Amino acid sequence: MNSTLNILLLLSVPALPLLLAVPALRTRLYRPCHFALLPAVLLLTVPAVFSIEVPWLLLGTGLGIDGPDRLLLVMSVVLWASATSLIQAPTDQAADSRLTTLLLLTMAGNLGVILATDLVGFFTFSALMGYGFYGLLVDGGDETARRAGRVYLGFLVLADLLLFEALLIAAATTGDLNFEAVHQSIGQSPASGLYLSIVLAGFALKAGIWPLHFWLPLAFRSARPAIALLLGGLPVAIALLGMLRWLPSGVPALSRPGGRNPVACPGRRHLRNHCRIDASSSTQLACLRGNCCNEPVRSDARQQSCSGNCVSVYPLPGIYPGGAGTRFGITEQG
Repeated sequence: MNSTLNILLLLSVPALPLLLAVPALRTRLYRPCHFALLPAVLLLTVPAVFSIEVPWLLLGTGLGIDGPDRLLLVMSVVLWASATSLIQAPTDQAADSRLTTLLLLTMAGNLGVILATDLVGFFTFSALMGYGFYGLLVDGGDETARRAGRVYLGFLVLADLLLFEALLIAAATTGDLNFEAVHQSIGQSPASGLYLSIVLAGFALKAGIWPLHFWLPLAFRSARPAIALLLGGLPVAIALLGMLRWLPSGVPALSRPGGRNPVACPGRRHLRNHCRIDASSSTQLACLRGNCCNEPVRSDARQQSCSGNCVSVYPLPGIYPGGAGTRFGITEQG
C-alpha cells in the first residue's frame, strides 16, 4: 500500500501543475501555483529512495528520487514558492489566467526534469520548462522583453535540435535510454565524440555559457523581478544538471577506432574547471546529482579517477566570464 502511494505521489509532482495549467481545473483554487507544489512537499517528507518505469509514457520513461535529487527538489520548491509569492497578478482576468498557466507549465517541466531518470523524460520536461519560460519572459513585457524572448527562443530551438540529435545517437547505441545505461554504452560507441560535442553545445546554449551567453544579459535586464529570480534557477541550473546527467562519467575513455583518444570523459572535475557561466539569480543554491565513479578515466598516458558524489551549483549576480564579478560555480565535495 505504501509503495502504491509513493508511486502516485511521485507521478503527481509534475502531473498536478500540468493539470492545473488548464484554466477550467483551477477556477476554485485561491493560489493554484502554491497548491501545485503540494505533491513535491509531501514527496520530500517520504525518506525512501525509489523509482518507477512508465513504459507507456513518452515511448518509455522513468521517474525517481534519491538523496541528491531530494536536495535539488527542496531548492526548487523554495524558489517557486518565493517567485510565485513575489509576482504581482495582473488586474485583467485574462492576463492573470495566462500568466498562471505559463507558471504552471514551467513548474511542471522543472519538477519533472529533476525526477527524470532517462534521456527521453529529461528532454521532454526540459523542453516544456524552456518554452514555458519563454512565455514568462515575453508575457506583459515591453519591446525589450520581446526582443530578449526572441533571442532566447532562437537559442532554445537550436539547443533542443542538438539535444534531440544526441538522443537519437544514444538510442542507436543502446535500447535503454536510462542515464546509467547510456553512460556505459556511449563510451564504447564510435559516435562518442559527436555525442559529447553536441550535448555540450546544446546545454551551453541553454545555460548561457560564454561565448553562447548573448540571450542571458538581455533576459535578465528585461525580466520582472520574480521572473529574474527564476532565471538562474531554471534554464541555467537545469542546463548544468543536464550536462551532469547526459555526459558519461566513470567509464573508460571515449575513443575512436585505432586506439586514439582525442576526447576523454569530461567528468565533474573537468566541468568544474571549464564551465564559467553567466547567471542572474542571487538566492538559488542547487545541489546537483553527481554519481560516484567506479572506473578510472584514461586520457593518453594518464589515469584520473573521479571522486565525490555531490556537485553544488550556485548562481550569483553580476557575472561575465573572464572579467570581474561572480561566476557560476561548480564545486565538488568528496
